[in-house]
Amino acid sequence: MSKEKFTWDEDCKEAFEELKRYLGSPQLLSRPELGEHLQLYLAISDVAGSSVLRLAKSNLSGLFVDGARNDQGAGAGVLIMGPQEETMEYALQFSFPVTNNEAKYEAIILGLRLVISVGIEELLVKGDSKLVIDQIKGSCWVKHEALMKYHSKAVQISQEFKRILFEHIPRTENEKALDSPPLITANCLKGCMLKSVTNPHIKKKWCKG
Repeated sequence: MSKEKFTWDEDCKEAFEELKRYLGSPQLLSRPELGEHLQLYLAISDVAGSSVLRLAKSNLSGLFVDGARNDQGAGAGVLIMGPQEETMEYALQFSFPVTNNEAKYEAIILGLRLVISVGIEELLVKGDSKLVIDQIKGSCWVKHEALMKYHSKAVQISQEFKRILFEHIPRTENEKALDSPPLITANCLKGCMLKSVTNPHIKKKWCKG
């Protein structure tokens, strides 16, 4: 019985390139968003294999936060959005001195505590401070002593969730938190809850003056 020698010719090369193009461009019925779970189904036999990737049902809630300080004082806007887009809005006023970045950490920490209090276990946190979000994600160093304490507190609280993600968004897209102005309570929208915060979440060294 003679064996024919296999030759890799132009037809083989063309067929292989076509297969690569097909495998490299799978059909998408919908594009997944950041934070969504994916499920991969595999079917494998001795001669063939196939796979299907689909979106899994998610109970992910959203937390939009923004903290700020200006001449009028300091505060934060917090909006919690459930999986069915039900919302809770808070306008928070700080009665203690903070820097702008400290106000943003206070907003995140307070937002996380509020989310925990309503029993949410899976969360996507969105904020417009790239520095603070990157620090919590671990992709940016924390240099200042006070921010180190805030960072440690935020990470500690984050560990109480079953699943939590942090995402930086442009300020123009953070209107959900900004719709509840933290510094001017008179402008708080109908249905927004006002809350006064008397103590910071970390121990700070106060200067006598």
